[in-house]
Amino acid sequence: MSKILFVCTGNTCRSPMAEGLLKKLISKNNMIAEVASAGIFANDGVSVSDKAVVACAEKGVNISEYISKGISKKLLMEVDLVLTMTRAHKQVLLQKVPEISDKIYTLKEYNGRTQSLDVQDPFGQNLESYRRCADELLNELQYLIELKW
Repeated sequence: MSKILFVCTGNTCRSPMAEGLLKKLISKNNMIAEVASAGIFANDGVSVSDKAVVACAEKGVNISEYISKGISKKLLMEVDLVLTMTRAHKQVLLQKVPEISDKIYTLKEYNGRTQSLDVQDPFGQNLESYRRCADELLNELQYLIELKW
């Protein structure tokens, strides 16, 4: 696993949180991987959600400088693994770029989860929703490192 891309809708909440959290776990575990994120309907250059910044900061991760970027076929083709936040994100990407079918999964699907495969979107909700999302992501990412590395 050398290049991992997280994908959500607007690239201001879930995928930047996942990117920041995984980068910290990789560093903490002396691993090497490139991690990025993008959004299916993201506008380039939008700041990450303030509540996402707080939720990650509480876990020792600074994503305050993160700026959103939209997904592109080029980006999808350059990475080794695409992890989406929901099944719907995965389906949109597969429709646009079917040739990536061998390297695209929802995060939970990749971890072998069989219950809910989606990470719920905290966008527009209260700080507690962002904290729950960060907890869920951190749990999945810790499992990912244990399981896959």
